[in-house]
Amino acid sequence: MATRDMSIFKSFSELYDIKREDVDRLGFFDITPGVDSPLYIDAKLLRGFTIPHFSSSDIKLKKEFSKIIELVSKCKNESNDDIFYKAADKLLTFTELQGTCLGFSNNNTSGKAIGKKKRRRLLSNLKQLTDLGFVDEELMELVSVFTDGFGCDLSSDLITFMIKDIIFDYNIYIIEQLELNDRKKIKYMGVDLLENPFRPNKPIILLPKDILSELPLCFSYEDISSACAQNEDARKSLQEYIDINAAGAKERVFNLLLNDKEMLFNLIKQYKNADALHYDYETDPLCVWKFREIIDDVFKNYEGIFDMKTDANHQSIKDVSKECLSIFKHLIEDCGGRNKIQRFNEKGIQFLFFATSYFICQLNSVSLNPEVNHGKGPIDFYLTNGKEKVSIEFKKSTHPRYKHGLTSQLVDYMKANDSTFGYYAFMNYGSVSSRKIPALLNAKNDIEKEYRDIIEVVIIQSTAEESASKKQ
Repeated sequence: MATRDMSIFKSFSELYDIKREDVDRLGFFDITPGVDSPLYIDAKLLRGFTIPHFSSSDIKLKKEFSKIIELVSKCKNESNDDIFYKAADKLLTFTELQGTCLGFSNNNTSGKAIGKKKRRRLLSNLKQLTDLGFVDEELMELVSVFTDGFGCDLSSDLITFMIKDIIFDYNIYIIEQLELNDRKKIKYMGVDLLENPFRPNKPIILLPKDILSELPLCFSYEDISSACAQNEDARKSLQEYIDINAAGAKERVFNLLLNDKEMLFNLIKQYKNADALHYDYETDPLCVWKFREIIDDVFKNYEGIFDMKTDANHQSIKDVSKECLSIFKHLIEDCGGRNKIQRFNEKGIQFLFFATSYFICQLNSVSLNPEVNHGKGPIDFYLTNGKEKVSIEFKKSTHPRYKHGLTSQLVDYMKANDSTFGYYAFMNYGSVSSRKIPALLNAKNDIEKEYRDIIEVVIIQSTAEESASKKQ
């Protein structure tokens, strides 16, 4: 048995001995260099932003977006034979800016951030909008929400690339302010940046915390529904497509909007007038801060919890997955986790699981991939060792379709990604004798036999424990 160095969960400020008042003074997001945080840049938050080096970021971004829209509006056909289309496509062809430690990924991606097919899809949708007379630069922010395969992660990647010079200047400023020039650096895109101690040959890139969001405004389907409220028929037509995870939903909503110019105009107007909100760091619903506190507390009081086997030859991927879930279950049920997760939404709970399972998978040569979409919507977690594959889906007992998540959702994901095994992690917020538990286990019998035998339900008791005084 071996214990992993827990420094992978330390924040940037902890690793570099930076005082909290300096973090607050400079206003940067205190990243966890060893684990990505599921936050993204919201373009709307750049507007009116006055922090040093970012005051011109909105102007820069609008200029880049306007270039693409102008080129697309001049296209005669959507192919590289058209010089305007080719130029627009080139502007969307870029190398992903690595080092921000944001997003919700396995940290193994590199190279082109937007593939050829996604660029074609995006440009095609943009072309249809410009043909209708819509040429506002906000279209670049909105069009992505209607493009399948183009999520807030790619939108954030595109923004960071377009304002990369501003971001680099900001990081040089931060390094100087914190007197970190003597620390280990690497040359990245021609700039000397701090090297990430957990990801060799990759930099640390800091961003202002107030430009980051849990879900950028243009990715909220609630806003689309609200914008279309004046048109009752259109609003009702949209309701069946509001689930952003439904396969093909984005394109169907887009086609619906194309057929109602007034509704599309209202949507763009609503987006322009809406106020964007940065992530709520105080309540921390995604657990981007609190997970470190929870893990640190658990490690101090239950030191053996993170002991594990490290010989990948003796651990199947099914065993590694089960070990990750067992440790997480123990953390929640037996190590005080119940009382601490009450404030987290489902994404926050998933991120806590990701953080606790990250190094377990690394030690066993297993790739842990959050929110991978193989065509049926994104599975919460997809694990693979290159040969076998395991799918893990989380669901809170408060979710109205908790049984559907097991009998249909998980099965569909497993079919799509060819999983050899699946786990359904049920976060029970009721009593231990909750009627939902036997109902869920009985529902498992409705799964087709081929998958019923390779799916295991893991019950994680998540109700906050009563204090000793209340029990008396």
